[in-house]
Amino acid sequence: MPGAVIAECDGNHAAHVQIQGATASDICTFASIIAPAQQDSYAIGTTNLTYTAHDQSGNSNSCSSSVKVVDTTPPMIVCPAPITVECTSGGTAFVAPPSASAVDVCGGVIVTNPGATNFAVGTTTITYKATDDFGNVSTCTTTVTVKDTTSPHVSSPAGASNSLNPNNDRTLRTIDLRKDCGLTIGDACDSGETVANAKFTLGCVSSDEPVTSNGDNTTPDIIIVDDTHVQLRAERNSSGDGRVYKIGFTVTDANGNSTAGTCRIDAQKTAGIASIDSGAKYSVCK
Repeated sequence: MPGAVIAECDGNHAAHVQIQGATASDICTFASIIAPAQQDSYAIGTTNLTYTAHDQSGNSNSCSSSVKVVDTTPPMIVCPAPITVECTSGGTAFVAPPSASAVDVCGGVIVTNPGATNFAVGTTTITYKATDDFGNVSTCTTTVTVKDTTSPHVSSPAGASNSLNPNNDRTLRTIDLRKDCGLTIGDACDSGETVANAKFTLGCVSSDEPVTSNGDNTTPDIIIVDDTHVQLRAERNSSGDGRVYKIGFTVTDANGNSTAGTCRIDAQKTAGIASIDSGAKYSVCK
């Protein structure tokens, strides 16, 4: 009697199986055997096989065996390539991950893909799953990387942001970059970034008049207090065209992108009339 056979599914919920033949003998006459085909396709599950031997006198005897077809092979799944996108708002980017592909040697396969959602700045690993008709599972992973490479937006008035009035009393006035420069600040990635909470780094403060000149002999004229405060002296050349101070700074977002800006403050010769910028004569740097 041939032994039972266990075979792995190789397509269409079935397996091509070659079974052993049976043998028979008879004490009196020649014996013939009626048996299943030695090579055939068997469906998933267990198929019982019957072998029957007949002699020339009409006597017969039978035996049985079985073929069991199983599917233990997980599907093959291929994930899409890693995804990199630019941050768009709120420290995130909306991404709809592309689908994975999968095949199964035995039959059908269902792929479960991650859903579209907002991904935070940084790298997130996402998992795909393939399940075949008989519950075998394969997974693969890829990544979604959200980058913030966009510098903050910084704008200031085209001319003077503010003026030191009265314009020639020789006192030091404190300039607050957040309040006195008319700045507008925004960030594509961080929608909450404003002038009020932006990170400033003060650079150099310049004057288009020297430290002392005609009618201008009080020093120092520029004192850097910290990254958002500068003291400027309300003093100018009495025979000049007004004094122009320029405060240079950078604004840096949470992911290290920076934008340079300038705040212009005038010590006007005549109130209401902008000073003429003659180019920096000296600078004080932080």
